[in-house]
Amino acid sequence: MRSSSILFALTACVAVLAGCGGGGSSGSVTPTTSATPTSVATTPAPPPATPTPTLAAYCGNYSLPATGVPLNLTDDSGLGAVLIVYVTNGTDFMDQNGNFTQATAYPIPAACFSNTQPSAASNKPLTIPNGVGGRIYLAYATPNPNPSVVPNPFGSASVSGPNVGYAANPFPWDKVEYNTSAGATIDTTQVDALGLPLELSVSGGALPSGGGSSCTANALPIVGVTSCNYGKIFTALAADPNYGSLVVAQNFNGKLIDMQVVAPKDSVAFTSFQWNLFGLAANLPVPTPSICPASPANGYITCVLSQYQTTPRLFQASNNIGVTGASGDSYCASSDGSANFIFTDVGSATSCTGATPNPNPPAGQVNPFKMPIAEFTYGVPPAADGGGACKQAILFSQPWGNANVGSGHIFATADAFALWKSVTADLNRGTMLSTSATHPVGVTNPSFGIFFQDPMYNTYAQVIHQYFDGNLAYALAYDDLGNFESGVIWNSPDSINVRINAVPTASAATGAPTPVAVPSPCAALPINVGTF
Repeated sequence: MRSSSILFALTACVAVLAGCGGGGSSGSVTPTTSATPTSVATTPAPPPATPTPTLAAYCGNYSLPATGVPLNLTDDSGLGAVLIVYVTNGTDFMDQNGNFTQATAYPIPAACFSNTQPSAASNKPLTIPNGVGGRIYLAYATPNPNPSVVPNPFGSASVSGPNVGYAANPFPWDKVEYNTSAGATIDTTQVDALGLPLELSVSGGALPSGGGSSCTANALPIVGVTSCNYGKIFTALAADPNYGSLVVAQNFNGKLIDMQVVAPKDSVAFTSFQWNLFGLAANLPVPTPSICPASPANGYITCVLSQYQTTPRLFQASNNIGVTGASGDSYCASSDGSANFIFTDVGSATSCTGATPNPNPPAGQVNPFKMPIAEFTYGVPPAADGGGACKQAILFSQPWGNANVGSGHIFATADAFALWKSVTADLNRGTMLSTSATHPVGVTNPSFGIFFQDPMYNTYAQVIHQYFDGNLAYALAYDDLGNFESGVIWNSPDSINVRINAVPTASAATGAPTPVAVPSPCAALPINVGTF
């Protein structure tokens, strides 16, 4: 096993690997969500003049199989920096021979390969093996002061990537989730952060240079975000008093750039974002919605409980939202108006009007049962679900799964887990108050236009969806419920085509944030939901 910082013999400086070009075709997609900001504080940096690089001698040390899946890269970033690629299979990094043998970040200089635009290499494609899945990381490095070492901006980052946020990694980077098995989804992902204006396709070969600068979204089968629309995302979120702290603008290689927007689920340690936004009276929407009681002790969630106390909604305990073993029963969701959602199993009913409780609910589950709002705010999980420290930003993430179902876990039954996941999805998407027949709204062939209609929702997700090609973005863990992720389907002999569009310049640098404090004391989360 070879170290990721191997010394190679050089005949040219690493700096010649910097500054490439890229692009793609354009189409027209009309956003279906909120209005475009009236001004944009960020402007794309033009791509540098295409260099005529002399390949460094160490490029000869990379011998990837020509029979793999081509990874065609088009670099329009305009950063004048070295583009480094990392490929993982979920447990290890790919090495210089195309094998997954490296426990630490193994750097692959993009310009060493002939399917990078531009590159002086010939007949030497960058490929990924067939039948594997993981992540492709793209990161930029300034020329290493030691010309005998391959730049490695990830350094000691784990296979799950580096941390996000201000000063965590003062270089631009992002990732693509891939799978080279027939029928698999390949997507850009913004679940952790938005870090580069990436666009992706699997057909038609490399995305040509110059096609990703428009303020008009590209048409499918291209997914991702153009340079102009990437800048609009930063502008829109920076102007929001609640979500502006998620924006990171920093200097890189002599330029002040839009470097990253951190997703709310990862905001706890790295930003000053109020992760309990939905649970605090101080953060109620203005004007305060009429559905809210006079003193909503737990913020917007109390407002929703108030609505559900008088007007129950129909939910379904479905396996279609990534749950195993759910009954498929319908549930009428009401509330006690202050601290709990109340779910009543009504069997196969299609409406709460006139519905009666199912006499045969899932084994071990009472009917009705309570779901405390703490399951959507914060608390200390039970030992069976990790225990330890306070769990924050629960609403914005997807911290629980099928492994958290059973006696002694957060959820006693699969139905309770499915209903928790449904409420979380609807709160994020701004559809909790919808009068739709079944929640989460849009599980089956939903229209994107029905999302983000409530007084509060996940604005990070809303803004990113608004500006991404086709309104498709993997902005939160529930986007795949309705196929709203920025994904394409791969089948042999498709390639993986990625273009890094021009990275916009920023109007002002971000200051160091003061993260929101962990609650002290932080109460234990209620467990065995479904049995009380």
